Amino acid sequence: MWRDEWQAWLIASESGWSLSELWQNMRFEPQPGMWHVILWFLSRLWANPFSMQLFHFLCGTAAAVLVMKYSPFSSWMRLVIVMGYYISFEYLIISRHYVLGVFLVFLFCSFYDRAKKSPIAGGAILGALANTSIFGAIISLALYGGLMTERIVNSSQERDDKTRIRTYAYRISVVYFMLLLFSFCVMFLSRGNYGSGWNYDFDINVYSVVMASILPLSMAPVPVLTHDFWNTLYIIRTNNIALILACCGMLGFGTIMILRRTNIGLW
Repeated sequence: MWRDEWQAWLIASESGWSLSELWQNMRFEPQPGMWHVILWFLSRLWANPFSMQLFHFLCGTAAAVLVMKYSPFSSWMRLVIVMGYYISFEYLIISRHYVLGVFLVFLFCSFYDRAKKSPIAGGAILGALANTSIFGAIISLALYGGLMTERIVNSSQERDDKTRIRTYAYRISVVYFMLLLFSFCVMFLSRGNYGSGWNYDFDINVYSVVMASILPLSMAPVPVLTHDFWNTLYIIRTNNIALILACCGMLGFGTIMILRRTNIGLW
């Protein structure tokens, strides 16, 4: 096991039988406490880190099952997605909190039509996603915005339909934003990385540096093919600006073409 795996497990398992003690021990953790709370319950049932690995493996497997069963892609595309590096290794073997976010995103996409009819369930899934990590919180906001936009755009001008939309928006918003607010409170009260050092002023230089580092990593996450590939990026290592722009352009164009075939890019 890696040190970050051990850290989460030891924080949870050494917190005794008190959730308040767990909260105290989490004060330097920069992410919401959903993963630690789950590990706390698991450590009470079986004080062996294998229980964490088993739970993580089951969550990763469930995420892969959702892709294979509910995604609208062809069979070979589903298999490629499931057998990719992230789904088959990083979000399956390495026991970290990211697997919760992956599972909940796929769960929301798989039951998107039901979420449009059940605001409580939809808000609960999005709220739980917001409590997995800062990335989960950002993704949950995007999914919430997309869901509400589609509900409003597809609604008719009849009075009864407007009333149903308002009732739906109120219910899902109450559930979701309560959980989202709790997530942000935990992160901002933390003494970790997310609790300090925020830049609230727009700076074009900072923006350029951030976008230059994010775009290649998000659009073409191909590591250097060596034994020490961890945290490496091939197109950054080559220092070829033309290659970086070409990769981002092709992947961006492909993404737009795929999204044009669906309502809002959800299956």
